[in-house]
Amino acid sequence: MTAEQEKLADAPRRLRADALATRERLVETAIIMFAERGLHGVSLREIGEQAGARNTGAVHYHFGGRRALILAALDLITDALAVSPDDLAMASGTPGTDSTFADVAAAVTTAVMPWTSLPDRHVWGSAAIRLLNRMWTGEGEGFAVDIEQRLQPSTDRLAKRLAELMPDIPRTVLLKRIDFVLVTFICGMAATSYSAEAVSAGVWPEIPPETLFRMLVNYAVGGLMAPVAHGDAALIG
Repeated sequence: MTAEQEKLADAPRRLRADALATRERLVETAIIMFAERGLHGVSLREIGEQAGARNTGAVHYHFGGRRALILAALDLITDALAVSPDDLAMASGTPGTDSTFADVAAAVTTAVMPWTSLPDRHVWGSAAIRLLNRMWTGEGEGFAVDIEQRLQPSTDRLAKRLAELMPDIPRTVLLKRIDFVLVTFICGMAATSYSAEAVSAGVWPEIPPETLFRMLVNYAVGGLMAPVAHGDAALIG
C-alpha cells in the first residue's frame, strides 16, 4: 500500500477523531461560558467560535441545540465527580476519636473529594462548580431531574455507607439530608471560588482552603447525624 493509499484508508479514523475533539472542546467551552454568563446568556455561535470550531453551526451539528449541549456538559461534570464504591466502603475515621462521627466524616470526605479536587484536575473545574451552583440556585429550571439522575449512583453509594454507620436514620430522611449536603458543598465551593476577590475587598476573611473544607465537612456531618425530628415524619411515611 502506497503512502497515499494509507492516508486515504486512515481518513475515516482521523475524521472521527477530529469530530470527537471538536465535540469535547465545545462541551468544555460551554461549561466555562455558561458558568460566566448563564445558561441563556451566551449564544451557541459564540460557544462555537470560542471553541475554535470552523463551522459557525458546530453546536447544532454536534448536539442539535442548547438543551443537548447542557446535558452533555452535565455528563462530563458528573462523570468527573463519580466516587467508587470501594473507596466509600474503606473510608474510616481517625483511631481514638468518636468512631461514628469520624467514620461519617470520612465517608463524606471521600464522597465530596472529587468535587473539591475538580478545579485542580480540569481547566474547566472551577467553572463546573459555579455552573452547578447556578443551576441549583435558580437557572437550572427544567434540568433538576437530569442533574438528580446523573448524581444518583454516587448518592446511592454514599447512602449505603451511611446507612451502615447510622442504621437508626430512616433511608428517606438520609437521602434528603444527603441532597442538602451536596447543595451545601456546591454553594460553599462556588462562594470560595470568589474568595480571592472577597479577601482583597475585605469582605471575606482569609481562611485556608483546608480549614474551609473541614468546616463544611463537620457542618455536613452534624446535619447527617442529627436525631430524627418530629418534622421529618412526612419523609418517613
